[in-house]
This record gives sequence, C-alpha cells and structure tokens, in this order.
Amino acid sequence: MELLVEAASEVPQGCFVSVRLGDNLKQRRFDKNSAKYHFPIPEEKRKARIDVYQLVGTCSVQVDPASSGMDEVKVISSDPKAEGMKLRVSSSSKELKAEDTAKQRREIETETKDAAVGYLAKHGIEQRLSECLRTLLRMKPEDPVEFMCKFLKAGVPGEGPQAPAPEKPAEKPAVNVLEPPAPPPKQEPEASRGDARAALMKSVREGGGDLIGAVEEESAASAPFTLRPSVGTWYMPLPLKTPAPAPMPKEEKSEAHPAPPMVSFGRKASMEMLVEAPAVGDWLMPSAGNLSLQGLGTSAAECCEAERLLTKALLEFGGELEGEYIPLSPTFAAHPGGASDSVKATLKSKNLLFDAADFSGRGVYVTEAEDVALWLNASKHLQILVNKSAKKQMIHKIDMVVSALQGPLCQDGYALSS
Repeated sequence: MELLVEAASEVPQGCFVSVRLGDNLKQRRFDKNSAKYHFPIPEEKRKARIDVYQLVGTCSVQVDPASSGMDEVKVISSDPKAEGMKLRVSSSSKELKAEDTAKQRREIETETKDAAVGYLAKHGIEQRLSECLRTLLRMKPEDPVEFMCKFLKAGVPGEGPQAPAPEKPAEKPAVNVLEPPAPPPKQEPEASRGDARAALMKSVREGGGDLIGAVEEESAASAPFTLRPSVGTWYMPLPLKTPAPAPMPKEEKSEAHPAPPMVSFGRKASMEMLVEAPAVGDWLMPSAGNLSLQGLGTSAAECCEAERLLTKALLEFGGELEGEYIPLSPTFAAHPGGASDSVKATLKSKNLLFDAADFSGRGVYVTEAEDVALWLNASKHLQILVNKSAKKQMIHKIDMVVSALQGPLCQDGYALSS
C-alpha cells in the first residue's frame, strides 16, 4: 500500500515526516514537497498517524559488542537553545530473546496504564465526567459543550446558589520614594577663594601655561556641587576634558607580506570543504563513505541481507538522492538474473563497475544527476562515491546519504559504522 504525503503549505527545511500505520512505522527526511511511503496492505480500515519532527542535534557513540561501557557524548546542536547538551550512553552485551522483549514491552505498557489510571483516580476525573454526562442527559441544554465546560469548572450551571466570590483585598497604596533634598552648598569664605584665584593666576604667569584652560578649570572647580549632574541621590563629577588622541600614521602596505587569506566557517564552509580522496575515473572514494552494517559480516548470506536492508532504504530516497539501483547479483528478488551485459558495459564505461569474486548481494546505486553513487558490498557493505563535479559538496553529500539511511536502518535494528 502506498501513501503519498504532500506539503499543502510551507514546511520547515530539514524536518522529518513519519507515518505509522498499525505496527509499521516509516520515517524519512521531507526534502521535497512530497514523499511516498510503502506499507503492507492492512486487513481492515485503519487510521495512519503522521508526525513531523525537527532535528535538534546529532551525535555518535562507539558500541562494542564484546564489552560493556558507559560514554558521555556531546550533542552537536542545530538549535541555539539546545547548545551544550550532553547524553550519557550505557551499553551491555546482553542479548534479549523474543520472549524477553515481549515481556519487557508488556511491563512498560502495564506501567504506563497504571500511571494513567492512578492519575484519573487521584483527581476524580472519571466520577466527575460520569456525573457531567448524567446531568447533561437529564437537562438536555441547547449548548451541551458550554454546559459541560461550566459543569466541570464550577458544578451544575443554574442549580443552587453560588457562593459569593471572595472579596479582593484592598491594594496597598503605592509608596513613592522621595529623594532626600540635596544638602545646601557649602559656602567658602571669600578670602580663601580669592587666595586660590591669585595662586592660580601666579602659576599661569610663571609657568607660561594656558590662561583660558586655567580660567575654565577654575570656573568648574568653583561651581556649586549641587548644580552638578545627578542620578537619584548620587552625584556625578563633571566630565574631564581630555585631548583627542593623535591619529596613527598610516602604514604602507608591504608587498613582501601580503594579508592572509580570509577563512570562512559555518554551514556554507562545511558544505564546500575540499577533502582529498582517492579517485576511480571521475569518481572520488572518500574514506568517510566506506561504511559497514553493525552485526553483519561478509559472507554470501550476510551480504545478501545487507543488500536487502540497504535497497529497502534506497527505494525510499527522494529529492537530490533519488535514483536507480542496478543489482549485480543474479539472486536479487526484485530483478532476478542480475544486470545484463550491456548494463555492465555502461557501468564500466562510467567507472562504476567494481570487481568481485562473487557478485551475491552486490550492486550499484546511481542518482539521477549522477553526482552520487553507492557500491553495495564492495570492500565493505557500503561505499559512497562522489563525482568530481561535486567535490566541493563532498562532505554535504555524504551526510545526506548517511542521514537518509539511518532512519530506515534503525527501524530494522541496524546502524552504520565506519
């Protein structure tokens, strides 16, 4: 069964849309204005639940099945409000059987149900709703919704006297804080003021100073303190007049020492970061794109299982990653017999055909723009190739592929690792 979800209005960039139908859950990045989801056909009419998620942050942690441990990882956040978020992750090599998993799920469901029933009983919600419905059917008001709202808030509307509302306590008058009056200016004796003025003029005549500056300084010093600027009950001194600093001499640009190149950081820089990688013809093979599925080996049966899991996720690709999967394995269920000789010749001319002793579980995925390609079960379970034309966006392309694969793989209980 196919469900098509389309954007009827503007959808935030980078969000994820998940659809749950019964026990099946499908989730993918909503890069375009539409997305397709495939489900098994239900036996009867059911409701599908759709959730829209926004990515807050991401992080990775090493998981070793041979040992147990606990790690504290820092989440790389895309939301400024969630910066500095950390998680503590504990892992153990304990293997749960199907019976233990079902038992654990029943315990969680029972605990959740008991908590909900306890909450309703604590606040008397069930009894209150029962009384509301009985009264509603007995009185049959014209507006049942308004009747129920009033009943649940204060009791039966229109029945019985209502208790008078408690009187609102009188508000205390606001207290105006009055600033204390400024103290009267201290009167200096005229004799001392005259002596100070005479001493100032004498120093100017003998030292050859600035007469105008001395007069201004004397007038500022003789100003009453109460006339100076104030903030509340605090007085501020008069500002000092300092000479403006002399302009710095311009340095001549030296040709021997050119300015260092500007370096940009952020999302644009990470999307256009140049990374050296080995090449096969026009295709780059970055080491960050050589990944494995945790828990699967390289035997023929395990390679076929890896192909099944990866192609299941590849068929849900859309937007820039939408493309075609070409199976090299003759046992691929959707294309028995594998690729024809002409198709293999086309892949070889584009340097997309790799050598293998056994082609079981192996194949090539190419996007429509032919800027990204995937090798399945070449050296590892997955090898991401980026065309040289998209070399500046290599890191961005790898992140897009890994992000699009992680969701479906996690639903099947697997994860990618380098």
